[in-house]
This record gives sequence, C-alpha cells and structure tokens, in this order.
Amino acid sequence: MLAIIALVELNSNKNNIVMELHPEKIVVLPTQVACLEWWNLYGTALQHARTELPKLNLDHSVMEVPMEEVSVYIVHIPVLKTKREMDRQLSQLQKLNIEYQLTQENVDYLQKDSIILGIYQEQSSALRKLEELNGKNVNNVIISERNLEQVKYMFLEPTEEVEAHLQEFVRAFPDSNLKLTQCDRF
Repeated sequence: MLAIIALVELNSNKNNIVMELHPEKIVVLPTQVACLEWWNLYGTALQHARTELPKLNLDHSVMEVPMEEVSVYIVHIPVLKTKREMDRQLSQLQKLNIEYQLTQENVDYLQKDSIILGIYQEQSSALRKLEELNGKNVNNVIISERNLEQVKYMFLEPTEEVEAHLQEFVRAFPDSNLKLTQCDRF
C-alpha cells in the first residue's frame, strides 16, 4: 500500500508545473477608473432604455446598478371599457397635440392599455398637468402615486467613440443625466 501511494505521489510531482514569478512584470491596476454614469431612469424611460441600449452594440463593459425606488405621480387615463372608447380618446389626444404613451403590457405601476400623459416627481407638477388637460376637455384623467424601480448604468472606461454614441443616445431621455466620473473597477 505504501509503495502505491509513493508511486502515485512521484507521478503527480512530475506533472506539476513550477511557476516562476517575475515581480518586475506585475502591474498594479488603479482601483478608481473613468466611468460614464447614466442615471434618473425609471418607469417608461427605464423600459425604453432596457430595450434600446443593447441595440447600440457598444461592445463595452456596462453594468446596471439598482438604486432606491423613486416616488412618482403618474398622470394617466386608466384602461377604457371598449376599443371604440380607446380609439376616440387617442384621436382626441392626437388632435390636441398632446403627447402620450400607451402601455403595451401590464407593468408594476399601470395596466396594459393605460394612456400615460406624464410622470412627475413632484405632485404640484402632476396637478398642473391635470389642470391643463381639464382645460382642454380631456376626460377620465387621474393621478396615481407609485413607487417605481430606479436604476443607473455605469460604463467602465469608455472610449471617445462610446462616449459620443451615448451622448447622442441619451438625448432621447430628456429627464435622465449622463456624466463622466470616477468609479470603482468592477
């Protein structure tokens, strides 16, 4: 039994590769690096960002970082009873040049086919929008308070090309912010 153990140990030592360390070749990377930080994304803007960002094919290191939920006031028209009512309502909004977004699926803050007329962080802004819509005889509008998921995106060590693409892309998200900062290497 001892002979077998000694033989196995002898064979395993032959297969071990001895690694040599060359301290002069070791490069210590900095803990802080340049990052592009894109934040203030929640609700429909977050859904849109999650859909469109992969289409950019940036071929770059990006990380979605959860943030605290944000309390918002959603000015919207709840789901109407019939398709005819929905079509009439959408036609009225188009004639009045009122921007809206139709929810395409149930989300954690509204039902499918609700008509979103605005999302505001301040209740006073939501009330002003409601008054404006009432002045234009837009009916069935309500304000709902919700807590929404909020995230930020971190782009590690962006190239000038990536930065230029993102600055152009972020213009479609007027309430979000993009800035160059320092972040921990991830």
